[in-house]
Order: sequence, then structure tokens, then C-alpha cells
Amino acid sequence: MAVINEDVKDEEILLNEKEIEPKLCTNSNNTLWYLDNGASNHMTGNHEHFKEIDENVTGQVRFGDGSYVKIKGKGSILLECKNQEQRIIPQVYYIPSLKNNILRLGQLTENGCKFILENDLLYLYDQNQTLLMKVKRSTNRLYNISLKVGTPICLLNKLEDEAWLWHARLGHLNFDSIKLMTHKKMVQGIPCISHTNPIFDACLLGKHSRTPFPNQAKFISDEPLDLVYGDLCGPISPSTHSGKKYIFLLVDDCTRYMLVYFLTSKDEAFKNFKEFKLKVENEVGIKLKMLRTDRGGEFTSNEFTQFCRDNGIARQLTAPYSSQQNNVVERRNRTMLSTTRSMLKAMSTTRTIYVLNRVPTKALTDCTPYEALKGRKPNLGSLRIFGCIAYSKVPSQHLTKLDDRSIKMVHLGMEEGSKAYRLFDPISKKICISRDVKFIEKDS
Repeated sequence: MAVINEDVKDEEILLNEKEIEPKLCTNSNNTLWYLDNGASNHMTGNHEHFKEIDENVTGQVRFGDGSYVKIKGKGSILLECKNQEQRIIPQVYYIPSLKNNILRLGQLTENGCKFILENDLLYLYDQNQTLLMKVKRSTNRLYNISLKVGTPICLLNKLEDEAWLWHARLGHLNFDSIKLMTHKKMVQGIPCISHTNPIFDACLLGKHSRTPFPNQAKFISDEPLDLVYGDLCGPISPSTHSGKKYIFLLVDDCTRYMLVYFLTSKDEAFKNFKEFKLKVENEVGIKLKMLRTDRGGEFTSNEFTQFCRDNGIARQLTAPYSSQQNNVVERRNRTMLSTTRSMLKAMSTTRTIYVLNRVPTKALTDCTPYEALKGRKPNLGSLRIFGCIAYSKVPSQHLTKLDDRSIKMVHLGMEEGSKAYRLFDPISKKICISRDVKFIEKDS
């Protein structure tokens, strides 16, 4: 069972309703949830509701009559809506003595939701202004609704559906973003897709976070390369087969376009930054004006500082222990790693960057980072599911009459700068590049 990454602690949670006594809160309907603004947390007494739970989290709840009940865990519950959408409710306390299910309205608003009370109805909206619930007030002045606990969907059973196939090809991108990018014609090579937003195991385990990112960036540069963010992640464990231990991510503030480099040691950051500068300036035809990084020694060395000074690149260094000042690259780093985990936990980071540069981001309107930087729409027609089985044709000059005409390999993505695929041969343990490939996307 998955465990939430949270410190173990004892907490005292308050229920403000003075008339409530725990032993009297009885309800045989396990699907009934009360929407309450007095309780300080979501809570339930049904262990079977949880998709994941950390039973190391303990504490107690104090009721209006002064009595206490024990908290025996904290986790996430997957609820299924009537339109077949699935929603994760995080940070729900497990209290075995509680006979009811409680959703705290204040906690929902912390995650971007909004509720409106009008006449005898309660309306609950998500951060995209989509109506989630419409609940009528009961005769005892409570708001309750029957909600079905959902089951994560197995992706492999859904790949015959075109929408699910592209969901997998795009690194488990949510269906709202897929619908947006196809209906707004932000990319080429992908059909129009309209689909609800369910959850399956890889998404929940790989991308589950405590709170959503802001809907829109507060500030964004006017032109490409006006400001570039740099961040070094690592050391990663285990290292790559070639001994790379660090990921150097560079993000353009205006377009959110990303480039990534893999380093054996931190001091290689300077060499790769020079390579990045030359590449993007030649491609865009604009000079890099400003670089923002933390104060790591790899970014404050004399040679790095002198190079920026000689090339007219202004420097911005964040305050110590203030990663929020470099929040754009920190968020993109987190998005990159969560997408990497979701793509079967063995996703090539290069492939992750390839996908993220070609899908919508909240910082841009009706445009992908790829188009914002390069001025043309990306074509995703050749995209295939990462990690699926691929049969690569053996060149005829290497064949004898009885040899197999193809070799079974594993798909690792597109080869940069080439209309070909990167494949891994599990027998020879080598990376191969080929354009003559047949994919079996149901197998991985």
C-alpha cells in the first residue's frame, strides 16, 4: 500500500458542532458524505474507502461534548462522479470510531475549489469553474451527498480507446489538457479528443501532490531568452549506465521551453550552459539576456561569472534556502520528475522534456512551449507509448536467408535531430537508432 510522504505527528482536530457525540453519529450508508465547514479536516471511519493511507499518522479528534477519538491514519480517497470523472480527495483522516464521512469545505477551498450557498442549495466548483456538486439542504439543516468510491483504471485494458492511447503516449497528460490542445489545434498529428478525467494507478502514484500549482503565472517575460532559469537536480540514484548523476534543467521564462543536460559532476554545468547558449541563440536568433540560478558553487565560479560578464548576460542569484525565487524552474523540475515517474517509473528524462515542450502549460494561452519558441506547431503523429515493445527491421546487408527480419526491442522515444526512434536491445544492452519500426503498444 502506497504511503504518503508526511512526517509522523500527533494532531488534535476540532469538530465545532457542540451537539455532536461520536457514539451517536451513526449511519449505515457508507456512501453518504456530509459537507461541513465546522470540522477542521476531511475524515472517515471506513478503512476500505482509502486508495492509499499512512497509518503512522496519529492524533485525536475532540468533539463538542469534550470527548476524544483516535486518528489512526491519513490518506487519499478516489471518488467517482456521475459523469464518470474521478477526483482524488487528499489528506483524509482515518478515525475508526467515526460513523460518518465528512468533507471539510474549508479544506476543499484550500485546493482551489469554491462553494456557494444559495437558497437551500450548496454549489461546489473546482478551480476551472466546473460544477462538482449541487447539494440540497436536508430537513435537519445539513448538506449531504451520496458519493461512490472509485477504483483506479488499468491502462492496458483501455488502449483500444483512442483517447486512452494518446493519454499514455503523452506521459499520462490529463484529459482536459488533451481536449484543449486538440480542439484549439495547438498540435498536429493527433485527432480531436473529448474525454472525462478518470484516474488510474500510474497517475495516482506518480503525480499525487498536496496542492495544485497556481492557475496562471504572476509574471512572464515578453520575449524569448529575456530570462532563463537554471537548476541542478541530483545526485540521482541509481546513476545512468554512462555514470551521469545530475540533471541540469534550463527553462525559458517567456515560452516555458525546456532543455536538459546530464552531468557526471556539478562542474560540468558551465560547459553545458555554453552549449545551451550557442544552440538556442542560433535557433531563435535572439541573444540570451538574463540567467537566474541558485548560489551553488557550480553557478558562482569565477569562470562562469566571467563568461556571463563577457557575453552581456545579467545574473540573478536567489537568496539562500529560497527556492521560491526560482519557482518556474523548480515547478518544471517537479513536473518533469512526476511525469518521469508516471511513465512506468523508468522514463528517459529526455523523452519527458520532449513531451512537456509539446503540451499545454498554464503560463501560455492556446500555445505550447515548442510553438512559442520556434514559431510552428509541433507534430505528434510519430509519438508512441514509452516502454512499449518495438520490432526493428534488420538491414538486409546483415541478413542471411534464415535470419529473423526484425529484432524485439524496447521503445525509448524519438532520437533528437533525426526522424528515427531510440530503441533498447535487452540482449546486447545497447541503444539502437532505427526508422523502420513496428510497435506493439499494448505490450511493455
